[in-house]
Amino acid sequence: MVAALERIVEDEQRHAELAFRFLAWAVEREPSLARDAEGAFASAIPAQEPDEIDAGVPEDVLRAHGVLMLEGRRASAERALERVIAPCHDVLRARIGLA
Repeated sequence: MVAALERIVEDEQRHAELAFRFLAWAVEREPSLARDAEGAFASAIPAQEPDEIDAGVPEDVLRAHGVLMLEGRRASAERALERVIAPCHDVLRARIGLA
């Protein structure tokens, strides 16, 4: 189960990187999209804590089925921000002359 979830994470990371490359390409061709691009990045940064899971299912059962508890979701969001969103944002800003 964990291996399958790890493959999904890697695949989703590639999708995110492709989306940001497309965004950079679009902004280079139409600079007026830069403000919208900045807004997209701002909305990608979580503004609040992830919700606690309250499904009436014991935590050990949820974990056994690959459900991330609050601390895992926090760590995952931080890694995504650090490893994918922030670097792509920096590249985009440099490409459109905002860095």
